[in-house]
Amino acid sequence: REAGRARRQRGPVRVLFASSIAVVRHYGETLAATTTVVPEASLGDSRVTTAMGYAGAKWICEQVVQQATWQAAEEDASAPALEAVTVRIGQLSGPEASEGIWKTEEHIPTLMRIAQRLGAFPKLEGVRFFCFLLPSQRLRVV
Repeated sequence: REAGRARRQRGPVRVLFASSIAVVRHYGETLAATTTVVPEASLGDSRVTTAMGYAGAKWICEQVVQQATWQAAEEDASAPALEAVTVRIGQLSGPEASEGIWKTEEHIPTLMRIAQRLGAFPKLEGVRFFCFLLPSQRLRVV
């Protein structure tokens, strides 16, 4: 309802929800998926999540965002009051513009450290590995 009031004044309310790839950890295993590519949509089955409270909480938030979007569209399909996007983030790097560190125990820093020591990077066959390092300060302006 608040989104509807705001829309009449300034246009739709835009929401970007920062979720996690932990929400879809077991996608291919639990839904008998015909592809390993995870759809860019809210998944209604909580079994796709990693078995931890963080992932479950993110999954619940995705459901809330989806329900709010549907409800806004039902109220006024010609001009929905809410435009929502969920982004499933894998990892954010450490700070760029200030002192601070990226936790060295996280998987990407560990992989980089080991690759430096070995002088080689693992060949991940059958896996598309994309590593875009996005400092947290840059994310907040998206």
